Amino acid sequence: MWDYFEADPSVGTSPLAQRARKERWASWSLRKACQSSYKRWMIEARKVMCSLPAKNLAKILSPAHAHLANLLAEIQSVSVAVINLEFEGKVLPLEGFGYLVPSSEPCQVLGVVFDSCTFPEHNHPGSETTRLTCMMGGAWFEELFGHPESVDSDHLLSIALATIEDHLKIKQKPIYSLVNIHRDCIPQYTVGHSSRLEQINKYIKKHSLPLFLLGSSYDGVSVNECIWNARKTVLALDR
Repeated sequence: MWDYFEADPSVGTSPLAQRARKERWASWSLRKACQSSYKRWMIEARKVMCSLPAKNLAKILSPAHAHLANLLAEIQSVSVAVINLEFEGKVLPLEGFGYLVPSSEPCQVLGVVFDSCTFPEHNHPGSETTRLTCMMGGAWFEELFGHPESVDSDHLLSIALATIEDHLKIKQKPIYSLVNIHRDCIPQYTVGHSSRLEQINKYIKKHSLPLFLLGSSYDGVSVNECIWNARKTVLALDR
């Protein structure tokens, strides 16, 4: 981290960089942002807060804690395709947040967010367009589209456009489109999740592990819930 400050002194002018240098933070380097250290080294700590996905944490635990690893590995995640669309003009039949599609419906789309309505501050100044985000896959990703690594992005785009036309009667072609596939991005709280968490927490307490589990694998998948749970954990440590 310190070598990079010397190579580019402008990086060290921010309050975050100055604090990092003063306190000699060792777990990441600064390259105009925070990032993981590129070197392999060992850091000793009294407490560890881990926000890795549960199944990834399971892979790096000591073999002495195989039971805990097995419990963590049971919390699996699913992949989601996100298709961003932009149309010229105001083409929505109504305004709102968007909609979700019930699983009972014969539809390959999970839901659609009306970004132009929810985030109007992101609209183009001086030109009126409609922006939508279409979400597909989830627990049914591989059943509907195959493996995330091999799925055809054009195929996903065509399904999204056909669904938008069917549901919202938008027939014109988008002026912009972007397809992204997010691998293993949403943890699944399957039947027995609460019991599983109870066993995990009991194991950590019984073995006096200085380990605190954060992130979306445990007590809520949304960003808001992750932030709230992290805050509660930090405040509890400070007591």
